[in-house]
Amino acid sequence: MGCGSSSNSSKRSNSNVGLEDDDGYSVIRLLLLGAAESGKTTLLEQIRLLYNQNWTEAEMFHSKAFIYNNILQNIRILIDGVKKSEEKLTNPENESRAESLLNNDESRYARFPESMANDIKSVWNDPSIQEIYAKRSTMNLNDSAKYFLDNLDNINKEDYVPSPKDLIMSYVPTVGVQNVIFTCNNRAFQLFDIGGQKIDRRKWATMYDGIDAIFFCLAISEYNQTMYEDPNMNRLIDSLSLLEKISDEPKFKETPIFLFLNEVDVFKEKLNIFPLENYCLNYSGKSEEDALNYMESLAKQATIGRSMGLIYIYRMFFKIALALFLTSSVFSTNPKFTYFVDKLKGRIGDAAMNCSDDQYAAAHKCFDAYYAHWNVVPFTFEQFEKQYDHLMDSKGVQGFEQACTYQDTLTKCLIAANVNMDNCVTNEAFEDWYKINITEAEQFRTTYFIFDYECNAGKPIITQNFVCLRDIKHRDKKEMDICQTQYNNALNSGTPFCKAYNDYVTCVDNVYTHYCGKQVVPWICNVEEIGLKVNYDGCNNQLQNCNQ
Repeated sequence: MGCGSSSNSSKRSNSNVGLEDDDGYSVIRLLLLGAAESGKTTLLEQIRLLYNQNWTEAEMFHSKAFIYNNILQNIRILIDGVKKSEEKLTNPENESRAESLLNNDESRYARFPESMANDIKSVWNDPSIQEIYAKRSTMNLNDSAKYFLDNLDNINKEDYVPSPKDLIMSYVPTVGVQNVIFTCNNRAFQLFDIGGQKIDRRKWATMYDGIDAIFFCLAISEYNQTMYEDPNMNRLIDSLSLLEKISDEPKFKETPIFLFLNEVDVFKEKLNIFPLENYCLNYSGKSEEDALNYMESLAKQATIGRSMGLIYIYRMFFKIALALFLTSSVFSTNPKFTYFVDKLKGRIGDAAMNCSDDQYAAAHKCFDAYYAHWNVVPFTFEQFEKQYDHLMDSKGVQGFEQACTYQDTLTKCLIAANVNMDNCVTNEAFEDWYKINITEAEQFRTTYFIFDYECNAGKPIITQNFVCLRDIKHRDKKEMDICQTQYNNALNSGTPFCKAYNDYVTCVDNVYTHYCGKQVVPWICNVEEIGLKVNYDGCNNQLQNCNQ
């Protein structure tokens, strides 16, 4: 097709075919396909979170095991990258640590011994490793490598329980067929995720009957990579061949295909290092947009002959694939699928889902001006907190009013630039703008929404109870730690995530009530719930009413 060199199983039960709900609509069957590591399982995990499909204890254990394995494999890839560059680690002591990590043939699926964890952290923080990580597009590194390596201390705790975000970020190979059944507005949906490795593809044909729509994930960043199972086969060519096969399948003649061109960010990073024309000999473009257009043309070529009304192509980071798909015109006009759209409109709005380059740049400029007020140097969340605490402790309520002035100016700047927070101001945007890790990016973004509440609806509570609320911050944190411990224990015992978090909020409410009175409960309740909702909205209808 113009690029590259050179193409737990469960059989579908017929008992569900034609199953109808109370209003006469059949159960909607969705098929999720794509080659290995194309991002399709991540899409599945987002759906599970969105529709409150809790993980079983066995699934949680399985995902947790692969998180440890991901960490070890990624640090080994980075060490090997330094070796191939014929460079040395900056810290001589890290050479022996790196050799120890490489020479240990064991695959790790459990907590690291303390000495091994210390070796991983030390090697990860070595400047030479960070330099090679900056060139990560040259190696087959998981997108989540930095996220997990930065959070190793927490992950290696005895009581570690993967968060919803951890579960999305982890790479767990799909083996066989995963079958998820969920409801939206009392409609039943059934989604099948089938392993993309060659050994699993023979199971695909067993799932072809009665499918209402297909999601196909295509990792366009893999144009310079070959398959593990077949080193002579280019990954992109293999994926395009699979797409062509699915498009030509007679049973899918009238089935809409939603094609997600994933890993656009990685693709753009690679272009200057691995020129596309070296792998796609008939490519003659000059810009990133030219390269993306070329990739889209390959996808269209693979689906040639299919009605244009049955193929929808989206370019995206895989994390927003679900939202884009669910707001497509086909799903908003087909009565079977409108329930998906209705569910998401409250979260993403009716605005255009894409963030233009101008909006992205404008948002960056707004936040730059905002953080200039705070003099956040170096740019870390810890430094931001120190600056905030200094202002509050030195100026009291006047300091809080000053902080709200900064916040109001920022919000007006974003509104004037027509910036959509959901699309332009993402955790990944903060990573990109300020070269920080994903955890800090999430903290900065979440703080914007918390401050927005505090400087508006929550402002009267803070100004009237300012001294008491600040006193609690400086108290012994023992009581708050008890709330956290109870929360962790609840998750470990199998309590549903949303209930455990609700109980945690109630516990924190009680601590603040004890010291400051019931009048502060709406404030702390909203702060805790906003902290969750900004990054996970699966509990929205299950949390307590904060009354403000």
